Amino acid sequence: MVVQPFSAQQLFKLKRQTLEKRLTDYYGETQDTKTLLNLLIALQIRDALGNEDFSQFLRPLVRQLFLKTTATRVLRHYYCHFESYFSAKEWQTVLARLFPIKIYLTKLISKFRSIFQPETLIGLTDS
Repeated sequence: MVVQPFSAQQLFKLKRQTLEKRLTDYYGETQDTKTLLNLLIALQIRDALGNEDFSQFLRPLVRQLFLKTTATRVLRHYYCHFESYFSAKEWQTVLARLFPIKIYLTKLISKFRSIFQPETLIGLTDS
């Protein structure tokens, strides 16, 4: 059984600065990316429902996770919740790091479509 490092009461009652310090310390000690991302998603919910500002919470740490660390199944699973933490160009970099084969296949399919346009194929059927 996994023990959660923070209770629901702590997540939804503590101030932003306190949570930032505790979550940063927790991640520094455990390197538990999955739990950290789950907690950050819970704080995004708190931001949406509450009056306090929790947008872009731990932005530098999230950016480091997605741009610098090895792409893992956990990052691929939770990536869609953190698009707002990146510019459009950086987001393309994140996607390329997390899903390199999809990017390659998309480019390859696009290349084939440009080669085999319907107009070019019409001439082939007449002969």
